[in-house]
Amino acid sequence: AFFRELDRMYYPAKKERKEVKHSFFRGHAAQKQPCTVKMYYTESKEQHVKFLRNYMPQKNKKSVEEKPDLFNDKYDVVPESEILKYESEADDLGFKFIISPESQSVDMKLMVRQFVKNLETITEHKFSWMAVTHTDTGHIHSHLLINGIDKRTKEKFRFEPAIVKNVARGLAMDICTNLVGSRSQEAIEAARSQLPYVKRWTKIDEHIESYYGYTEFKIPKIVDNAEYSASKVTTDDTEILRLNTLVQMGLAICYSKEKPPLYYLEKGWKQKLRAIGRYNTYLD
Repeated sequence: AFFRELDRMYYPAKKERKEVKHSFFRGHAAQKQPCTVKMYYTESKEQHVKFLRNYMPQKNKKSVEEKPDLFNDKYDVVPESEILKYESEADDLGFKFIISPESQSVDMKLMVRQFVKNLETITEHKFSWMAVTHTDTGHIHSHLLINGIDKRTKEKFRFEPAIVKNVARGLAMDICTNLVGSRSQEAIEAARSQLPYVKRWTKIDEHIESYYGYTEFKIPKIVDNAEYSASKVTTDDTEILRLNTLVQMGLAICYSKEKPPLYYLEKGWKQKLRAIGRYNTYLD
């Protein structure tokens, strides 16, 4: 406690950061409609076409009796002639976006079309694309497939992974908010109460890593044959709930239950947590 007080005295910025609790639940951003955006690649034309023909219309799912229709910028139901044209021009590289809004009231055709337009404006490419909306998982989501050849210039292009984190998610959230309005306070509170328990990387994990009380070990500590690369001391109730969830997931241990509790975080916990989130998305 003595050294913490010295730290705050000489580095007041740290004190200010500590007092900003739950920044991931406050402000204008919390009122935006959440929308998850993921992106994957196809590595060959065969995979590209197979995804278009089998996975998107759910021909591989016998349990889905009413198959969803492909749509694009021109058609609500894409005719076979357009699908054949897309196939003939398909590159090995195709970009598979999953767009999943929290609100179930979003018109997904409007959502995807506006998303593509905005992405074209930002990247200065003209896309050849197909999309479909799936409802069989109990949570509405769309799959957007973009061919890796610019429709206007006929040149190949590539999306960098950062396009999703830095651009695409923000676009999707803004479009959803414009379509169905801001989130209610009840929805924000419901999301807030569930966030500490989800099995993926969250803003709480960013908070744990970035704010006071997080220490990385120069040499990993070994406890019961497991390696731990960092520790966290906190009095924040939300962080404690989250850390206890990480303990249940096998990514941390509560090394000391004294107040405030001391947690050890497993070596590679951040990468493992992100991988778990990607795997859960794959299962969905």
